[in-house]
Amino acid sequence: MTKQEATDKINKQLEGIPRAEIRAVNLSVLPRLVGALNERSATCSECAELHDQSLSYVNDVVKILRGPSAYREKFEAFVTSAFMHLNHDHYTVPKGRILSVSVLTGMLLGFSFAILLSYFFENKNMIGYGTLGWVIGVTGGYAVGKFREKQLKKENRLF
Repeated sequence: MTKQEATDKINKQLEGIPRAEIRAVNLSVLPRLVGALNERSATCSECAELHDQSLSYVNDVVKILRGPSAYREKFEAFVTSAFMHLNHDHYTVPKGRILSVSVLTGMLLGFSFAILLSYFFENKNMIGYGTLGWVIGVTGGYAVGKFREKQLKKENRLF
C-alpha cells in the first residue's frame, strides 16, 4: 500500500471524529511510515513484516483512537520499532526530525555562547546578549537542518 492509498483509507475512516482527538494520537506519521516500509519491503524481510503489521493499523484506525489503551500502546510500540528499524538498518529518518534537533541544538549553543561572552566581558546586558544568541542559534540551526534534510531527501533517506 502506498502513502497516498494509506492516507485516503485513514481519512475515510476518520470522518466525523474531532480533530483534537486525532491529533492526540499523532496519526499523521502512519501513512508516511507505510509508504517507507512499502518501498523497502521487496528487499528487506523485516520491512515486509512491519509493512504487513502497519496495514492492520491502517485498516482499523478508529480502534487506535477509541479502542482499549493497550491497543494504542501496542500501536505506539510498533511505530517506535519501525522507526528504529528504518533508522538503524536503512539510515532513514522521518521528515522534520533533523530540522527540529538542529534548531534545538542551535538555540542551546547560541544562547550559551552569548551568555558566556556576556559573562567574560562583564557586560550588564545578559538578557540582550542571550536573546541575540538565541535568535542567531535558531537561524543557524534552521539553515543547517534544512540543508541536511535536503541532502537526505536527495539520497532517499527521508520519509
